[in-house]
Amino acid sequence: MTMSAYAQFLPLTGAVCHYPWGSRRQGRQRPYIAELLNRDDAALPWAELWLGAHPANPAVVGGLNTATGLDALCQQHPAEILGRDAEPQFPFLLKILSCGQPLSIQCHPDSRDARRLHQENPQLYRDANPKPETLVAVTEFRALAGFRPLPDITWELNRITAFSPWQSLWQSDFPHDCRGLCQALFALPQPARRSMLQAANRELQTRSDDRSPAAGLFLQLAAAAPDDPGAAFAFLLQEWRLQPGQALLLPPRQLHAYLHGTGIECMPPSDNVIRAGLTRKTVDLDNFWRCADFSASGLELSRGRMLSPGRQSYPVPGSAIGLEILCDGEFTLHRPSGGPGILLLLSGRGELCCPGAPALPAPAGSAWLCPAQLLQGTFRTLVPGTLAVWASV
Repeated sequence: MTMSAYAQFLPLTGAVCHYPWGSRRQGRQRPYIAELLNRDDAALPWAELWLGAHPANPAVVGGLNTATGLDALCQQHPAEILGRDAEPQFPFLLKILSCGQPLSIQCHPDSRDARRLHQENPQLYRDANPKPETLVAVTEFRALAGFRPLPDITWELNRITAFSPWQSLWQSDFPHDCRGLCQALFALPQPARRSMLQAANRELQTRSDDRSPAAGLFLQLAAAAPDDPGAAFAFLLQEWRLQPGQALLLPPRQLHAYLHGTGIECMPPSDNVIRAGLTRKTVDLDNFWRCADFSASGLELSRGRMLSPGRQSYPVPGSAIGLEILCDGEFTLHRPSGGPGILLLLSGRGELCCPGAPALPAPAGSAWLCPAQLLQGTFRTLVPGTLAVWASV
């Protein structure tokens, strides 16, 4: 392939992940990702679509002599794909996340901890990159993220008689802060903690007329993961309800759990997840205590920043990644540092234009790599209601 082969948009096929918590068919309605890609859902959960070069699930690049993994293409042609002075890895990971059931209680490491975790346990933490992330809601989306103020938490827990053993242990043996409260929960002997969670479940089931939103969520989580201490985080973390276009910006170490809905996620090229509950995967409490941020939330929902009509920009915390939602118009595809970009069509129909080449039709569900060597590119919508995602560096 000559150099000019990379001065064009290249079709990209993302990797689909069928994790158990993914969205499933509801009657005649296929899961969001299956519908977007026009694929038979095969009664599977459709959890994530990955568009990036992470070795766990690299996307496949077409438009060349042979289809090639984006990870391999970055190694074979780094200057053309990434830029002449770029780091030798694709700089971001773009995802669709679609959850029908709650995800785990989790946080992600910062740069220092990511390097340490990868060195200590490379099988569990497969890369050395930090993982801040931005999630932009595509549908209504529910999430837990960041701790509630401690007085609000204790007021809620004091109303539930079954939680007395937890409260007593916290008051007597642990610091009177959110970290201490979490440590007391996990310090309870497993049989006692299981009995406590079951008693709380029974107690709250009888309070249908006097049940807080957190108590209702606790019952939902306890039904999905019986006897799992992660259900108690319904009382500890703030619940967010995002409308389409609203975003959560989560820095490293921020505790969270996505509950339900579909969103666009963008992050550095990392899959490092430190889990504490609501999961059948590995729970790593030692690193949870070391890495998680137990301070009060300070989070706010973001609507992004309008750069021009139809063009909304969202930052990815602590990174140089640009994330934009494009709707109805003609858009120059800017790249802040001249690196690569990825465009994903969520709905409608558009076309991609670059100098010296015919326009490429871009239907809903298609994804496109913009290599660094392609210096100028434009996306134009062709029908009203066309929606696209553009991520770049």
